[in-house]
Amino acid sequence: MRFVHTVERFLSDTRPSPFDEARWRQRLTIGTVESALTPDVSTRAPVLDAVGSAERSAT
Repeated sequence: MRFVHTVERFLSDTRPSPFDEARWRQRLTIGTVESALTPDVSTRAPVLDAVGSAERSAT
C-alpha cells in the first residue's frame, strides 16, 4: 500500500511534462545526444527525496 500511496501522491502533485510529437519522432528516428538526456539539477533532490534514499548503482 505504501507504493500505491507514493504513486498516487506523485500523480496528484506532479504536472505532466509537455509532449511534442515531432520532437519525439525525431529522437526515435535519428537519436539524440547524451547531454539532452541529462536531467535538470532542480529535479534531482525532489526525485531522491521521493525515493527515500541516495542513488543506487545497478552494478
